[in-house]
Amino acid sequence: MYRQQKNEFVTSTFRIFPNPAYDQVNVNYMIGEEQKAYLLIQNSLGQSLQQNLLLGSKNDLNLNIQMLANGIYTVQMVLENEIIQQEKLVILR
Repeated sequence: MYRQQKNEFVTSTFRIFPNPAYDQVNVNYMIGEEQKAYLLIQNSLGQSLQQNLLLGSKNDLNLNIQMLANGIYTVQMVLENEIIQQEKLVILR
């Protein structure tokens, strides 16, 4: 379980596209050079289905989501055991 970030001056961020998605999704993210974060994909029950390590600076990540069923998922960026940001991801096939 992770805590929700309370600091409003967070420099870490991510963007998901396309959304709705079909079989792959691109994640554009930015975290500090020395930071490690995780990108978690959770179903509507809060179960973690996919976890990806994010390393330093600004990067792009291409995720294969073919194994996920149609539906609405929550994508969270977790840094130092705190949820920094969360977004909804819709999968439609």
